[in-house]
Amino acid sequence: MCLERSQIEIEDLRVQLEREINISKSLHEDLDKSRKLVLERDEEITELSCKLRAAELMCQQTEDHLSRTSTDLALERARCDELTLSLQESEGLLTQTRSDCLSYALENQRLTEDIREANQQIVSYKAKLDAQGADLIATKKSLRALQRDIGTDDIKW
Repeated sequence: MCLERSQIEIEDLRVQLEREINISKSLHEDLDKSRKLVLERDEEITELSCKLRAAELMCQQTEDHLSRTSTDLALERARCDELTLSLQESEGLLTQTRSDCLSYALENQRLTEDIREANQQIVSYKAKLDAQGADLIATKKSLRALQRDIGTDDIKW
């Protein structure tokens, strides 16, 4: 009975040892799985950290680019405002120049008409002068003829 009891105890111990071994194996397997999972997670964390740093760098570069673009845009707006003001001034000058040109054209037209009228008067005066000259010559001829007829040559012109 003692032997039998010892064998039962041994068998119980063996079963218990086997359970302990199975539990230990299971724990080791779980530990290995957990280690692998932790290593995988560490790799993911490292990879995500790299991606985060790259994204932060890209974000910073984008912000810098945006800042430069905003500055460039502000400069272009100022230049555009300056050009708009210059254009408005030029349009004002163009309007004034057109008005002046129209005034000069009207003045030129008036002066051309005055010159035409003056030329007509000159032609008229020349015609009158020529007619008076012809009359004077005819009168002188008549006077000389009369003087010859009268016999006096005292009147000289």
